[in-house]
Amino acid sequence: RNALDGYVPDAARAALRSTAVVMPLAILVIVLERTDYLLVLVFVAMFTLSPGLEKGGEAAKKSLVSTALGGLVAYPFYWLLVALPELYFFLLLNLLVALLVARHVFYGGDYATYLGSALTTLILLVNASMGEGSDFSSAFVIRLSLIFLAAIYVVGAFRLLEHPGRIRHPLPSPSGRLFRRGPISDPE
Repeated sequence: RNALDGYVPDAARAALRSTAVVMPLAILVIVLERTDYLLVLVFVAMFTLSPGLEKGGEAAKKSLVSTALGGLVAYPFYWLLVALPELYFFLLLNLLVALLVARHVFYGGDYATYLGSALTTLILLVNASMGEGSDFSSAFVIRLSLIFLAAIYVVGAFRLLEHPGRIRHPLPSPSGRLFRRGPISDPE
């Protein structure tokens, strides 16, 4: 038997592309000892599970929308808990939100695909904000901005991998046109 019988070229290319996107960021996080950016690394790894510019961008969009939805629901949830800090109220509120999310997911709808992740975001944000001296708003903004950073990184890295020669300079040239590869001939 050949040792390469299980080799699938497309899967190998996809794994190589995912590794090429995640590895530089992983090395940077390890070398600079920035454990506060581990969430960015985790989201980059999740966005590259289906490598490709469109799929990575779609996963990033879904995660951003889910986090925003979860944060919007978590905000009144948190302030209701601040107003009535009882365990039974917390459990009842969790049950109510979970049942509402389950109903919308089961019957479908515009945001049904986002609601599972939004519920996870709600649980994470509320639980992270319950400690002494913690701030709900800053936790939400930090989480959203880290996911946005990961989305920008993934889309940029896949764009660079898929179209390395088509990256154009964003500033206009003196003649008013964008910089392009190769000679630019002036019309006479």
